[in-house]
Amino acid sequence: MTFWEPSKLVCDRQLTGSQALQNRVKTSLLHHFSVATALVFLTFGSIYLILGIKTSLGVFEVLLGIAQLLNLLYLRRSANILFSSRFLVASVYFMSLLIFLTGGLGNTGYLWLLFIPLFTMLLLERSEAIGWLAAYTVIVGMVVSLFLFNRLELPYTLAELRQSLIVYGLIIYLTYHNEKLRSISNEMLQHKNRLLHELTRKDPLTGLHNRGHINEVLKAAFEKAKREGQVFSIIMVDIDHFKQINDNHGHHIGDQVLKLVSDLFEKSTDDHTSVGRWGGEEFVIVCPESTQQKAMERAQTLCQQIAEHDFGVGKPVTASFGVISYRASFPSFEAMLVAADDLLYQAKSSGRNCVICSGEYNR
Repeated sequence: MTFWEPSKLVCDRQLTGSQALQNRVKTSLLHHFSVATALVFLTFGSIYLILGIKTSLGVFEVLLGIAQLLNLLYLRRSANILFSSRFLVASVYFMSLLIFLTGGLGNTGYLWLLFIPLFTMLLLERSEAIGWLAAYTVIVGMVVSLFLFNRLELPYTLAELRQSLIVYGLIIYLTYHNEKLRSISNEMLQHKNRLLHELTRKDPLTGLHNRGHINEVLKAAFEKAKREGQVFSIIMVDIDHFKQINDNHGHHIGDQVLKLVSDLFEKSTDDHTSVGRWGGEEFVIVCPESTQQKAMERAQTLCQQIAEHDFGVGKPVTASFGVISYRASFPSFEAMLVAADDLLYQAKSSGRNCVICSGEYNR
């Protein structure tokens, strides 16, 4: 049996909460990276300018450092994580390539290549990060190729370039597979969380929804009916003389009767209907967009099916039903449940094995 719309709303709220947490983590990470990058750019740029060496590079670094601070200010005001992440990555890519070409301080610019893979994977989604890294690697490869064919001068020895490129490739490989394993782990964790969430909504004996989940369904249905004016109905069911079944045949037979009744409910209701075990031998059936007459007819069918089914206890097992549908006069879904329970009590008092509903369709 699939879940009705209120269950989907509950799941959506949980997903929204999870997404909000991820956004907070990404924002915090981006904030720290932006501050660190701005400080690095401003520090190195100032050193170049103070020492009077590579002044053009120093000017670029200072300007990009200021740009990162502005990017951080924009992030705080707009919360546009994707734009700020891409801007930071693009800035670092540009600056690292410029430092690689010019040599940087002490001709150690090739070292900037080594943190690019981890930096990219941390700031961008894996699929997008792969695209950025591929483009960056192609550019670096072109620069090195021009150097090898004497078309471009680089302030490094061949050994320094070779070692840095080997380590760069190794870091890309390890970072990519680490992210892949982390992605798989996250998927497994989310799957287990969904299973755990599912278990918290199920009655362990019958496999039906438990009381807590049916309360969520009823609350959502009531709010929707109140907001949109759509009718829905509640069927409350109680197995007649269930204590005698336990006393005469044992609790294991009583449990078997509960399971068989639950199976009848599941087989006889559609995918939009939510069926739950309310407690003991009581059940609640929530019928969306169902008038009281339709709900009563469904309850009468279930009542007959239970009475005609062989439960293996030597005599027929019957159930009593109380049926009520939404009215604007109900202050809450709890009030509807109380009304349905009163009707169920009337069914018990009327000889059991019958359906009692309120209003003009009362039988």
